Amino acid sequence: MGVATAQARPYYLFTRWLRSLKVRFDVISPHEIASYAGDVILTTRTEAGCCAGKALLYIDEIERGPAIAQILLLRRCGMFGGDTIVGIDPGRRLGVSVFYGGLELERELFVSADRMVSHVSDLLEHAGPGRRTIRIGDGDMARALAIREMFRRIAAPSRIELVDESGTSPRGRHCNGGGKRDMLAARAIAMRGSAAA
Repeated sequence: MGVATAQARPYYLFTRWLRSLKVRFDVISPHEIASYAGDVILTTRTEAGCCAGKALLYIDEIERGPAIAQILLLRRCGMFGGDTIVGIDPGRRLGVSVFYGGLELERELFVSADRMVSHVSDLLEHAGPGRRTIRIGDGDMARALAIREMFRRIAAPSRIELVDESGTSPRGRHCNGGGKRDMLAARAIAMRGSAAA
């Protein structure tokens, strides 16, 4: 994997993101893009030039968010073209867990259902081919049904399932700092089969 930019901000964002993923990378000049033999090159659209056949990942794609950037990176590396599963723990705070190709890419907490649906919809739009499954816990059935209807109005076709969420919330005195309990429940919901579709 190569980072090819002479611009300071994109260089900083690329290298910080790759280090957080513990991915090794080469630093190359934008002029070396055409001859670079690595799998993927992270660069800007202005510095990319015309590089037919090269797997490029651009700074504006990285800025869409870590989960979307990871999906695009995995797709361009040819590592996954797999299924996307989203688990949602509905309630006052919405826990969300996103799996792509069996790998958990994101755990988030939302207070707005609209923002959560928009975020998940954007993510599913970038997931490419493969099944898209949204699993919503049934602990607060009215909220779960409202969220299901919100997702049914989005463009990206997805299978939407209501699942039994009993036993998904971890027990313990210190497990809900920063909404951790809601996010862990969403992770467990993502791994469950459907109770009702």
